[in-house]
Amino acid sequence: IHDQYYRLRDEFFYNINIYKELKEHDLKVNLKKKESLLTNARGLAAIDGIREREKQARAIQKQWLDVGPSPRENYQALADEFFGIIRPIFEEVKAHFDELRASFATHAEAKESLIEQLREAVAEEVEASHASWQLATTKIIALQTAWKTTGFAGKDQNEILWGKFRELADVFFQKKQLFYDAQKSVGKENKQLKVNLLEQAETTSKSTDWKTAVPQMMV
Repeated sequence: IHDQYYRLRDEFFYNINIYKELKEHDLKVNLKKKESLLTNARGLAAIDGIREREKQARAIQKQWLDVGPSPRENYQALADEFFGIIRPIFEEVKAHFDELRASFATHAEAKESLIEQLREAVAEEVEASHASWQLATTKIIALQTAWKTTGFAGKDQNEILWGKFRELADVFFQKKQLFYDAQKSVGKENKQLKVNLLEQAETTSKSTDWKTAVPQMMV
């Protein structure tokens, strides 16, 4: 019994020592992993694109959180330095997107203003002349050019606003087309009248009845 007791006790402490050695080994391995990740984090500053820098930062942070515990002596110092590098990157990304959202609102206001100006221009009565329609067209084209400089208004609003603007522009050009179609029709009628007069003149020119022919040619 005495021998069995000491044999079991020795086996217990042997296993305890193995566990401690394995745990210490794991702590050292995890320390090396964290030191490597910390080196990678320091290199994030060299990445120019903010989106790519954020992507790499999130990937490195996930790896850091997946690593097990490391020795207590420098655990906090490593964590403080690592997150001291990572957090400012995420704060920069947040500030960047906040600025983008603010610009979206500004661009949306500019687009709304152009839509109102276009609506007023389309509602104006244009005199039935080529010069008047050319002048009105110049105004519309200027608004279309201004639209291209307003910038992106966000995924939700950009297409909606563009649809309103394009619809108003289409209305204007349809009205313009109707005017020129009418002008073309009048032109055809006038041409036919002139052709008819020409035929009459040719017929009258062959007449020897001067008393009747002369007054007809003078009309």
